Amino acid sequence: MACKNNSQAELYTEVQSISTRLDGLRRTLDKFDTLFETLFDTMTLGFAKLKSESLQQADEISSAVGLALKRLEDESIKADVSWSPDGVNYVAGSATQGDEYNRPNNLMLGSLAHNRLLSLPDHRHRQSENNSSLAEPWIYDTVSTVRWSARGASREDLFFSAGFDGTVKQWAFSPVEGAATCELSYPHQDSVITMDLSAPAMGLLATATTHSTDSLRWYSIGDPKPEHIDLTDRKARSVTDFIMCLRFGQSAHNMNYLLSGFASRSVHQDRGPSTSGFLGMWRFDESRVTAINVSPNRQQIFDVAWSLSNDTFLAGQSRRRRAPYIDRSVVRLYSTKQEQMILQFDCPALDINEVGFCAFDENIVTASCTNRATYIWDMRRPDKIMHTLRHDRDAFASVRMEEDTGIRILQWGRSRSELFTGGSDGKLQHWDIRRNPDDVFVDTILDTGVEQMSGALSPTMNEFFIGDAAGSIHLLERSSYLTDEPPIQLDLVDETMVSASTSNNNINNENENDQDTDEAQAQGRQAARQLIESGIITMHPDFGPVQGPKYKPRRKKPQQQQPHSAEQQARNSEIERSKRKASVSLSGLDRILPITMGDASTSNGTHTGGPKYDPTFTQRVIDAAGPNAHPRVKEVVSSLIRHIHDWAREVDLTADEWWEGLKLINWAGQMTDAKRNEGQLVCDVIGLESLVDEITYKKASEAADVATQSAILGPFYRDNPPQLKKGDSISHNTPADAVVAYMYGTVVDAVTKKPLQGVKLDVWEASTNGLYEQQDDNQVEHNLRGQFTTDENGEYAWYCIVPTPYPIPFDGPAGKLLQVLDRHPYRPSHIHLIALVDGYKPLTTQIFDKNSKYLDDDSVFAVKDDLIVDFIDRKGDPKATKELRYDIALVPIPKQ
Repeated sequence: MACKNNSQAELYTEVQSISTRLDGLRRTLDKFDTLFETLFDTMTLGFAKLKSESLQQADEISSAVGLALKRLEDESIKADVSWSPDGVNYVAGSATQGDEYNRPNNLMLGSLAHNRLLSLPDHRHRQSENNSSLAEPWIYDTVSTVRWSARGASREDLFFSAGFDGTVKQWAFSPVEGAATCELSYPHQDSVITMDLSAPAMGLLATATTHSTDSLRWYSIGDPKPEHIDLTDRKARSVTDFIMCLRFGQSAHNMNYLLSGFASRSVHQDRGPSTSGFLGMWRFDESRVTAINVSPNRQQIFDVAWSLSNDTFLAGQSRRRRAPYIDRSVVRLYSTKQEQMILQFDCPALDINEVGFCAFDENIVTASCTNRATYIWDMRRPDKIMHTLRHDRDAFASVRMEEDTGIRILQWGRSRSELFTGGSDGKLQHWDIRRNPDDVFVDTILDTGVEQMSGALSPTMNEFFIGDAAGSIHLLERSSYLTDEPPIQLDLVDETMVSASTSNNNINNENENDQDTDEAQAQGRQAARQLIESGIITMHPDFGPVQGPKYKPRRKKPQQQQPHSAEQQARNSEIERSKRKASVSLSGLDRILPITMGDASTSNGTHTGGPKYDPTFTQRVIDAAGPNAHPRVKEVVSSLIRHIHDWAREVDLTADEWWEGLKLINWAGQMTDAKRNEGQLVCDVIGLESLVDEITYKKASEAADVATQSAILGPFYRDNPPQLKKGDSISHNTPADAVVAYMYGTVVDAVTKKPLQGVKLDVWEASTNGLYEQQDDNQVEHNLRGQFTTDENGEYAWYCIVPTPYPIPFDGPAGKLLQVLDRHPYRPSHIHLIALVDGYKPLTTQIFDKNSKYLDDDSVFAVKDDLIVDFIDRKGDPKATKELRYDIALVPIPKQ
């Protein structure tokens, strides 16, 4: 009897569980209906700016992705999103269904600049003729992965999408139009489940399919012919049923490596799903792809992540079920330089969705898991979990843990105090890991009420894209103030959904808005013509409008300011208001004449072009200097203050923007040490060091036409290099892929041409992996670095390697600056030189290989035509295959 009662109780519990899940499913389907009605009735919804200085929901385009972002039966596939490097555009791919619920909009292109969302319908196939359940002729396939290409020297705007239609599409994006066209397709034999792009310097694309053989392949971008990675010699055929993840390294330390994680689909009769898998790593050299073994590597791999600052990587793995541990998964730290793992972090979760490094401190490791928790470790205490960030149970409380999607979103914001996670409870939450574990939770940013499946912060950290399982996407923006401005309209554009009349109405509205500004633009054009006709402004064929022959700057010495009366202050305020109105009416002039009137200064030191806000403030700051300040210091600092203040007024600098800039400066200071000068690197990427070098060179060299030109020092100079003899080599552990060269020449007086004896020549260069010796633990100290002294004939000689292009370090503020400016980080092949001898002006320079990439697009603007050299073939020397003769001319210091 007791057994019967127990059976009835269990049956009743199961029925209740099924009923609960059906109720939840009905609610979700009801939401689908509501969302579709909203979409087709309104097409657009507005921005909602909420509380201060937090990420808030800005827009929701209901079901814009059809049944987008819906969880598949296979949990390894999820919707994906990728931002353009400038943070203005984004592309989102989604999962679809193959039945009557199949819809277009499986690939969406969004633009913040154009306030528009476009549907790209290319991932589709025609339905079979006997399938009468679908009214549409097309079946839109799941788009599993999207990647926006980081720009290289080509400056092309490209993004890629991989789909279950068996193709990867390469899209050419037009920033002006905010639209894209598919320019190339990479065909596959089966569904493409994931892909990844290499760093721009490598130019590679890797893909993985569900095909049982040849599932892993790679392409050179632009060439649809595949190269297959052979898995048979890895003893992996029995466990590599399914590729879970695929990652190229993105830094100079690992960009030529590819990681892939595999999982077995087999199910054991007694033990359940298999925990077997395979962790594969391959190194891409110039002529071959080499498999690199790591250990352990035979467990199921959930996810992998590369470091951005060194050669290490993380792998989230299952644990063998026979292991007597409470912890059921592990995160392991590996290196490309050794086979055995370095560290292991035990994880309580059964499955891991994502692993990663903290963007601001790579000692911090994260794992987002299916048990609705994110675990955080510090490498300095690998045996202890630093934080456990838990989300609530989702609405389907009766679903077993094995079926829960858990945490699918983990994004670092502006600092360690901003960690965002989102998952199956429908909540996007903000955490501050600097706090005590009991106080780490900060706020719930967004509650979608349904599972959040994907998300990504923009590169500017000001926008957040969230996709949920109910078919909605959410675009959040960071708002620092409340405003009454009208909502921004976001148009959903799709040729299958928008009628011609709607498009015409939009065009008519745009024309009406354009007419409002025609008069102002006409005034600006008339003013521009008058300036050009009068000779004040001249049109240069290369640089556009510049100062003309009749341009007369009005400079006056600053006068002592007298206190303003209330009447004068009121009059000044009125003047300010009138100037702002005038600046609006002359808005067309800014586009024709992209110059400022900063050379025309008033008596108070501010610019006549518009001393916004307090017109006396800048001069008061300048006048605060004491009487004992050095005149040159006062001149330099006063000019700096004036230009910085004018810049802040010109762009209406906000407190948030000022704070971001300040953090960048602080970050540069924090990263600077004996091996790396990050502040100098920031100056390099904005061209300041090259400009100062040009100014110094022009002023210092009376024999500028015959002297060797200078170039920037760069951040990797070291004092006291080893003293070497003529003919020695600066390469102490020459890489296998290096080309050795013999470099020689004579140092002469730039005026008399006489050879100079005793000149100290410092030389240094990066290795073939793009790293200087102080950056690379595999290089011996002072490798590819030395100091030579010219002999009685002024001659020098040494062996070196032919330099190769490399990216400057982009894991710090200099790299962040390049990213937000949408610039590549690469430098052309070069060798650094310093020449010092008494009686002559010091020379700091670089020489550049004429066959190098990036000569026209150097990330630090250091290339000069006179410094480009040609390494030629060398014969009869077993030590070197190339040679370079380079003579140096130094400028004598004039005698007093």
